[in-house]
Amino acid sequence: PQIALAWTLNQPGSTFALVGPANLEQLEECVKATEIKLTPEELLWLETGVE
Repeated sequence: PQIALAWTLNQPGSTFALVGPANLEQLEECVKATEIKLTPEELLWLETGVE
């Protein structure tokens, strides 16, 4: 979930993501995702894997 959220936040024009954590642990995981900095190579790998 952290990588998916980090990828979403790295998309052009994306300034935020709506999340719905059910508990404090899930909220903490979402917050940690905002600290992940994906490289251009990682973004490309994720995008080509999805298509």
